[in-house]
Amino acid sequence: MMRTIAAAFAVLAVVTACTTKPSAPDVAAFQALVTDTQVRVAQYQAAWTATPAADAPACLALEDPYRADVMPMLQRMAGMSPGMDDWMDSHGMAPGADLACGSTVMLDELAGHHALACQGTPTEMAAEAARHVGAMTYDASHMQLRAGQMMSAMDGGMMGGGMGGGMMDAGVPMTGCFPADGGFQTDAGYWWDGGWMMDGGMMGDGGMMGDGGMMGDGGMGP
Repeated sequence: MMRTIAAAFAVLAVVTACTTKPSAPDVAAFQALVTDTQVRVAQYQAAWTATPAADAPACLALEDPYRADVMPMLQRMAGMSPGMDDWMDSHGMAPGADLACGSTVMLDELAGHHALACQGTPTEMAAEAARHVGAMTYDASHMQLRAGQMMSAMDGGMMGGGMGGGMMDAGVPMTGCFPADGGFQTDAGYWWDGGWMMDGGMMGDGGMMGDGGMMGDGGMGP
């Protein structure tokens, strides 16, 4: 009998260890990481505004160090996100559990920008940089909101249907993320290959970057 009880406690300990949810400090670290990403994106925008690239080498001098800085930030976010999504799922916040998918979207955005950043005329390169800054700013704001919602819930604040506020709420997933198999995933497309952002998504006609959008005609560039 004692051996049976001991075995049961051992199994319970293993299950508990395997289902540990992120603590508040983990979420705070995620928030700090998103903030660092936002700061670096703003620096990239400022660099383009101060000295618009006149040719591909000048463009690469701006884009290469930017990508080198932001890539590991996004990779760390991607590593932290699944556990945060699990926590949200188990605390009545499943409609907002799109952080892992959101990290994938941001990594895809960075890869797409790298593929196109320094092609075309100076005006086209500046326009692509402005488009990218707008997308990254929007996406990072979404990630910051999700982390803030988690912190609020951990502190005994809003949960479930009470989440919301700002430019998104719990019922609005990250642009490019779709409900699937009880969670969220991208549609396996890439915006720069005609995928989700070009298919009526954030960057399509009437989207965030359309006429009168966030970057509008006042974006970066000559």
